[in-house]
Amino acid sequence: MREEIFTAPWIAAWRARLDGSETYKRVAADWETTLVVAAGDRAAFLDLFHGACRGARVATDTDRTSARFALGAEPEVWEELLAGRLDPAAAVMSGALRVDRGSFVALLPFVAAARQLLAEAAEVEASFSRARRSG
Repeated sequence: MREEIFTAPWIAAWRARLDGSETYKRVAADWETTLVVAAGDRAAFLDLFHGACRGARVATDTDRTSARFALGAEPEVWEELLAGRLDPAAAVMSGALRVDRGSFVALLPFVAAARQLLAEAAEVEASFSRARRSG
């Protein structure tokens, strides 16, 4: 079943994918961060710790201001990212994916982990229709 992106059921499925992925565990073994990803007014908060996802939920206002990194984009950009038609680094460089908190330079050592994070998200069936209307 397709869940709307960045809703509680979709985020729970994403976390399950991350925690079940040996590839993610390997490429994110050195990554320890908190991350908010947003499409309009919808956002997910992830607590990432050395290849595990210690927490994942709909982001609160506090999460948006306290996470080490916050990335934002229009729903159409997330759709392109999750479909693999847009590379996350290229999306940041073009401005389609914004680094709203933290810095792109600080993310560079973890590009492989970030790509795998998106690859796991891509395996969760997502709908973008309401995100487009609400964002």
